[in-house]
Amino acid sequence: VVNSNFTGGSSTGWSTGSSIEINPQSVYGGTSSTDYATELDVERTINQKVCILSGLSYTLTYQASRRTGGGTPANPGLQVIVSGTESNTNYVNNIKAYSNTGWSGQNMSFTFSVPSNSSDKQVNIQFLSNNNSGTYGVLVWDIELAPASTNALSVAGPADVSLSSPAAFSVTNAPSGASYSWSFPGANASTSARSRPSGISWSSLGVKTVSTALSNGSCTMASYSKAVTVVVVLPVQWTNFDGSVINHDAHLTWI
Repeated sequence: VVNSNFTGGSSTGWSTGSSIEINPQSVYGGTSSTDYATELDVERTINQKVCILSGLSYTLTYQASRRTGGGTPANPGLQVIVSGTESNTNYVNNIKAYSNTGWSGQNMSFTFSVPSNSSDKQVNIQFLSNNNSGTYGVLVWDIELAPASTNALSVAGPADVSLSSPAAFSVTNAPSGASYSWSFPGANASTSARSRPSGISWSSLGVKTVSTALSNGSCTMASYSKAVTVVVVLPVQWTNFDGSVINHDAHLTWI
């Protein structure tokens, strides 16, 4: 999600058919003057399209609170809809009322699955006001969408590799059909579009960053990285090895 916390009061990344209001949380009864939130009421809605890969489960999380103050209805509602931009499938459609009288950010979480045969390349995340005809309503912030913990994505491969020795890398839980853009700075092959690049080696010591961007052919969903340390394995040469029995015990000595 682009600009999930409305940093500095910015609406970058968010669209609307009405208007967007963003202020420090302290304006709405919160305690922070540096953390921002957007208000949803009869005048305001927000939405954002986010790139996905079919065949994965995703978890949408956000925080929300009723705006405190005399002009806010007792139980203003919030409706969140996550729908496929190609299939129009509603993966999430939830309505919740907020009745807190003091500032109280409530953590909300929804997990949904996108079928492997889905035509969806993106989902549209919409936040709408519900059961509220006034201009004071529900505040929302910290909106995130990520692969669910059951199929979390990460770069798989060795954490340490020997100097000039080949290594292989992949992405755990990546669905079939994903496109890859690997980067191996300083390696013998600096880039790769393979799902499981192998034969990657470095001729210099130190910590290297392996990264890849995953896309569905239309847009890039996310990038993942892993730190790899290139080390020297020193050779060992045996010059002497002796064994003897002393007082019924085995004694071994070596150089």
